[in-house]
Amino acid sequence: MSLTMHEPEGFPVLATAKVAAVLTFAAPEAPKLAEINVASSVDLSLFLRGLPAEISTNTGMRPSGMGSSVDLGRGGRTQIPAFTVRYPFNPQDPDDSTPDNKAKGLLKRGTRLWLAVRKGIDADQPFAADDVLEMWKVKCEEQTRPNDGDEFADNEIQQVLTPLRRPIYDVVLVSA
Repeated sequence: MSLTMHEPEGFPVLATAKVAAVLTFAAPEAPKLAEINVASSVDLSLFLRGLPAEISTNTGMRPSGMGSSVDLGRGGRTQIPAFTVRYPFNPQDPDDSTPDNKAKGLLKRGTRLWLAVRKGIDADQPFAADDVLEMWKVKCEEQTRPNDGDEFADNEIQQVLTPLRRPIYDVVLVSA
């Protein structure tokens, strides 16, 4: 007997992006695999909601020149919104360095870090050399306890991450 799981149409599959929170990279345009695999990094692959943030650019119309009857479009300011992470923790364990509380310990309010995001390969697969990443520099905001009626919310922290710069796309992970 086999068991088949059917998901409703349009159901988001979150396990296709692998995300590591890392404090620093020597060169974010050429991150090294060893920098992602350091003990202080945290795997947030299944905990992010709203990433990637939807980046949008305002558009408008430029007034026509004297004697012209044509209005031309023009681009405006680009907006990169903040996004929310929600991750589990063990409220009975005050040590933020244990595996249950590692995300809580790293993502303290005011911490600035990088999110290395790999898409297109299942999140269960470890990062590897030549993976193509998006690099997001973010600032961690206040850690809050959600109160939304979710039965697991007692063991979760919800937090907003604010982008500090444009993401760097199509970055190849270096082995050395």
